[in-house]
Amino acid sequence: MIFKLRYFLSAIFSVFFIPCLYAQFTISGTVFDSSKINYVENVRVVSTGGMFAITDSLGKYSILANENDSLIFYYNNKPTQKFKVKSIVVPSQFNISLHINIKGK
Repeated sequence: MIFKLRYFLSAIFSVFFIPCLYAQFTISGTVFDSSKINYVENVRVVSTGGMFAITDSLGKYSILANENDSLIFYYNNKPTQKFKVKSIVVPSQFNISLHINIKGK
């Protein structure tokens, strides 16, 4: 009986408390060109934790990442610098501009 109770309590702890140790954040924003006016679509946003997203036609993206991850933006297979998730002040508006020029639509 004691062993069953111990396993039950271990299972409850694993299900409810361990996921809290690995908190994930949703980081979203818009990718612009160097003019900070034109959106950049098809930019691959990759977290060092293995998640990725691709910007839409308005340059918008949303990605899940852990606190200890970093984000890297790839355009034409060229990476940007790494941005540490824990240093992002406003995760819901992490907008960046790339050093490229896109013709306006």
